[in-house]
Amino acid sequence: MAPVIRIVNLTKKFGDLAAVDHLNLEIENKEILGLLGPNGTGKTTTLLMLITVIKHTDGTAFIGPFDVAKEPDRARTLIGMAFQEPKLLWVSTPWDVLNWHAKICGLSADERKKKVKWALEELEL
Repeated sequence: MAPVIRIVNLTKKFGDLAAVDHLNLEIENKEILGLLGPNGTGKTTTLLMLITVIKHTDGTAFIGPFDVAKEPDRARTLIGMAFQEPKLLWVSTPWDVLNWHAKICGLSADERKKKVKWALEELEL
């Protein structure tokens, strides 16, 4: 059986700084994985690349059969991320949280407004 997440030489550089440097990892179905390490070691950067919020500099990653760079929309159908605490100071309401996520997924301002309104109404928030 193929891994549900496969990371091959995944790298993210910010200028000369390699936040993630040629990471290789496979995660099997039903496997639990924890990423541990001090601040600044690339844990969040790795996750943000996997969920297609930021683009990697080199290497590749697959969520199921989908390459996160070539098929980000399809990859996002199989993965998501919920932070324990919002890290953004301006995120204080459900509207802010949903609007931010819709924005990083590439929705236009008009699309965001409609979809966020719909979601909040559906959830009675």
